[in-house]
Amino acid sequence: MKNESNKVQNYVLSKRFKKDITNLSKSHPEILISKRFTEVFNLLINGKPLPEIYKDHALSGNMQGIRDCHIYNDLILLYEIKEDVISFIRLGSHSELFD
Repeated sequence: MKNESNKVQNYVLSKRFKKDITNLSKSHPEILISKRFTEVFNLLINGKPLPEIYKDHALSGNMQGIRDCHIYNDLILLYEIKEDVISFIRLGSHSELFD
């Protein structure tokens, strides 16, 4: 994750992201309190780089500007950072997000 200021203070949750969280809380509530899940969000909100284990990378094409990280092998977070605001866009499996 490249963030020049290393200090993201504000965040926005998209409607789809909120729905994704609701669905995840019903199907796998244990994930929402897992160390990996909370670590990713804490690091991002505080402007810190994600460890390589999360495979954080920029997307291209029609998703240029959006980043993708793997909280678990098939639990992917899509997010975007603009200035001091991070937008959490989607959360789901690869097939839910890209197929």
